[in-house]
Amino acid sequence: MKWEGDAPLSIHYEDKYYDTTHGPAESQAVFIAPCRLDELWHQGDFISIGETGFGTGLNFLKTWQEWAKARASARLHFVSVEAFPLKKADLTRALSPFTDLKPLADLLLVQWPPATGGFHRLIFDNGRVHLSLCLGDAALMLSRLEARIDAWFLDGFAPARNPAMWSPELYQQIARLSHPDTRLATFTSAGHVKRGLEAVGFSMEKQPGFNGKRERLQGRFEKAESGPDQSSPWYRLPPPSKGPVAVIGNGIAAHMMLAACHDHGLATIQIAAPPAAHAPPLPVALLAPRLDLGSSAWARLSLASMLFAWRSYDRLGVWEHPRGVLQLPNGKKGGKPARDVTRILNWPDEYLRLMSADEASTISGFPCDQDALYWPKAGCINPAVLYDRGAKADRLISAHADHLRPLSGPSGTGQAGWQICDQGGKALCEAATVVIAAGPGSAALLPPSLAAALPISRQNGQISLLPPHPLPKKSLYHEGYLSRSVKTAAGERRLCGHPSAFSDDARKALGLDAGAEAPCEIWTGQRVITPDHAPLAGPLFDGEWFKDAYAGARIDKNRRDLPCARIIRGFICSRGWGREAFKPRLWQHLGSPHKLRVRHPPSKSTKDSIIIRRVS
Repeated sequence: MKWEGDAPLSIHYEDKYYDTTHGPAESQAVFIAPCRLDELWHQGDFISIGETGFGTGLNFLKTWQEWAKARASARLHFVSVEAFPLKKADLTRALSPFTDLKPLADLLLVQWPPATGGFHRLIFDNGRVHLSLCLGDAALMLSRLEARIDAWFLDGFAPARNPAMWSPELYQQIARLSHPDTRLATFTSAGHVKRGLEAVGFSMEKQPGFNGKRERLQGRFEKAESGPDQSSPWYRLPPPSKGPVAVIGNGIAAHMMLAACHDHGLATIQIAAPPAAHAPPLPVALLAPRLDLGSSAWARLSLASMLFAWRSYDRLGVWEHPRGVLQLPNGKKGGKPARDVTRILNWPDEYLRLMSADEASTISGFPCDQDALYWPKAGCINPAVLYDRGAKADRLISAHADHLRPLSGPSGTGQAGWQICDQGGKALCEAATVVIAAGPGSAALLPPSLAAALPISRQNGQISLLPPHPLPKKSLYHEGYLSRSVKTAAGERRLCGHPSAFSDDARKALGLDAGAEAPCEIWTGQRVITPDHAPLAGPLFDGEWFKDAYAGARIDKNRRDLPCARIIRGFICSRGWGREAFKPRLWQHLGSPHKLRVRHPPSKSTKDSIIIRRVS
């Protein structure tokens, strides 16, 4: 963007972002009032608003303000696409004139992500307000979304200046995500926009414009819902289950799932074995980036998850301060990979800095001979504190879950839920939806036919807790890792993994050489992994049915003459997270009762079965 006086203008489209005199009033008159959001604040559990063109976030902030004034009972989920997100400094300046919105704007700015394409979820007001930022081309980003939108704000730059956005492809996606009575408003009155929206099922009318503009458009979706997208039948989801969500497990995955359910207003039951029956939580965890800079779904998930984890742990206040992790170069490539990362991501210094060898040596306290990456927001967390400060289940059952029994609903209605039983067959509880997050014990809970459809294995691991030491001043990682001295229940310790990956000189300087004191403690455990090391998360499917029905897709990935997915109602899988479990991004999608999820095609996880993944 650029500035003409106090007016922000888009460099790409040579158009203003908002009415510099009446910005919030324009949002109210052009979008909020025409969509009659006051009728929706107290209808249902959620109100979902979709927007094309986040810009400065003025529409989101004004909507949030109106929602708060109305003391709305429905939670607010605002989904907005933006191809050219503003830098934080520009966003701060652009919002500064609107003092009435400053308290909300400050909360937005604290969580504002760097300009990384993909989906970013920001959570406010103790989980009652969600902002999903979809950074990329509008039609493309909406095509990757599953949602049921109640109102649309079409606020991209003027069609004459940004014709690529106002396209039939965009209108088709808007219609796909709408339901009968979805409202829509836009500032433009262009004839081709009106005709394009009417062609996909909206009834549109012209109304007087705002502040001297002659006309604008508003309307409603009147076409019957088209049902699941038959071009991608594997995306079909069952309707949301009613009743509580039962979460089986007591590790990081289970606690992240409880937090996601809390953020979506869902009642929860946690079934966890007594503390003596399972290993204690990891005393301390080092949360540092493991980047995949490609364009795959997994690469996008990795980046978005890392950013979401930093925001989530900021909200909970579970960091061991001071934060900051220095990523040392690997192998013989020297500092070139570090320079490539900073060039590709192009993130501001508050997220990532390229440090010279001298700077890295100063900040770490031991000699570095190559450029390195410094991640100011990464660092150590205490899982026990995370469990204590995170969301709690509405009901806790301290028992060992042994197996599940399906519950039958009224005649003709199909399965009604699940009964969770102990080893003796006694029913511990009943729930409409069950999330299995029990680590290595997960497979034993599943019926054999389901367990066979999820190719997982166990992997042993251990870490060493070393005595405190002045070095390093900042936590380090590359092929191995070493944290700075942090507080644990047993006193100050350093978390160490793969110390042999450090050079001889580095081990000596850091107190890791053969003559150093033995570890205070060795923590061992198991994690569940998949063949491609990507987690499995989402509704479970009928594996045997998929092998037959989707056999052709293993030969021809472009086939679409496939039946809609046969999903096992009320069963959610959360397995194979490994080291990714401390990145809570996907839990928000698993917990969403309103089907706001990201779409990606199925991946062939093994030669024997097809695993459907939704990752974002």
